[in-house]
Amino acid sequence: MRKAEKKFLENKNEVETEEDFEKLLLKNPNSSFFWTNYIALGMESEGIEKARSLTERALRVINYKNNNDRLNIWNSYLNLEFNFGTQESLVQVFQKALKNNNPKPLYFHLLNLYRQANNHQMLLDLGRNMVKKNKSSKKCWLEYLRILIDF
Repeated sequence: MRKAEKKFLENKNEVETEEDFEKLLLKNPNSSFFWTNYIALGMESEGIEKARSLTERALRVINYKNNNDRLNIWNSYLNLEFNFGTQESLVQVFQKALKNNNPKPLYFHLLNLYRQANNHQMLLDLGRNMVKKNKSSKKCWLEYLRILIDF
C-alpha cells in the first residue's frame, strides 16, 4: 500500500482523470488516500454532489475491518460538509458517522473544525454533548475543560 501511495505521489501528473482513479482503486479499493484524492478531483470538476457520491461510494467499498481508512473517509466527509455544505448536512453526516464508528475521534475532529473556525457556541455545544455521551472518558472531560477555559 505504501509503495502504491509513494508511486502515486511521484507520478501525480499521470493520474488526472476519473478513469485513472478508477483503475487505481481497482488495485487498492481500501485506500483512503486514493479515495480522498479522487473525491478532491470530483469536487474540483463537478462540485459537491459528485464529492458526496464518491464519499458514499468509498464508505460502501472500503472493507469494514479497515477502521482507520473508514475513519479517514468519514473525517473527509465532515470536512466536505463543514466547508461546502450546510449546518444541517453537517449534522446529518456527523450523526451517521457516529453510528458507524468509534465516536470519540469524530467528536475531536469536529471540535477541531469548530475551533479553527472560531465558532465558540458550536464548540461549546458539541463539547457538552461529547461529555454527556462519554461520561467516564478523561480525555473528553479534559477537552471540554479546555473549551471552557478558552471560551
